[in-house]
Amino acid sequence: MSASGDKTEVDERLLDRELGQLQLHILKGLLEEEAKSISNMATHTSAESQFLLGKEEGIKKAQEMLTAYR
Repeated sequence: MSASGDKTEVDERLLDRELGQLQLHILKGLLEEEAKSISNMATHTSAESQFLLGKEEGIKKAQEMLTAYR
């Protein structure tokens, strides 16, 4: 492979990495918004409260996994 081919491959890998980091950043922001939305929801029964609590915990776990991945 030529030197210009190697440079193109390296550039593509760097672009892929930067795009992946951008996607992770966007996903993290979306998860944060969802967690805030859930924490502000009013509930009428203890079952609803438990359901939302579980959903919020799942989102927090996903955020932790994203942070660990970065």
